[in-house]
Amino acid sequence: MVFAGVDEVGRGALAGPVTVAAVVLPNDFENTVGIKDSKLLSHKKREELFGYISSVAVEYKIVSIDAETIDTINILRATMLAMQQSLDSLKIKPTAVLIDGNYSTITGYNVSTQIKADTHNVSVAAASILAKVTRDRLMMNKLHYHYEIFQWNKNKGYATREHRNAIRIYGVTPYHRLTFCKNLLQQIDNERLF
Repeated sequence: MVFAGVDEVGRGALAGPVTVAAVVLPNDFENTVGIKDSKLLSHKKREELFGYISSVAVEYKIVSIDAETIDTINILRATMLAMQQSLDSLKIKPTAVLIDGNYSTITGYNVSTQIKADTHNVSVAAASILAKVTRDRLMMNKLHYHYEIFQWNKNKGYATREHRNAIRIYGVTPYHRLTFCKNLLQQIDNERLF
């Protein structure tokens, strides 16, 4: 049996991609290093586990879908597209797939969904770590330096007060999701009328 765990990060951010990982761990894998839902781990621990998971996994694939595509097809479809692409990119085709969540449009695989699967299944937890570290590195170490005023090194594109205030002052970038920022942009436009 080839089992793949799949998880995503970045669905609710105002900027940056949605990122998905699909992970196949060895069938006899024992979680002796504390792999769990990425949200429950420190940044340092996630970074350590990223290297470990990528070295012990039978295979893994990480796919990011950019803000422009998210705006074009919507966040749910973008997430499903990234999930489909990550699974389709695996050289070893999984016979069973578990996705964190309650919805899937994935085709060609025996897919199950489970809310909070990243807290119950080590493969899904491993996928959450790979996806989060990949997206965080992009936001903190690459995109932040193009647009430091948005403090993506701290907020990773999420809607913190500082991020929203920066949008108010400087507008949006090509990395912002306009469909996610539209209410804030409308509010800014309304304030300018008065």
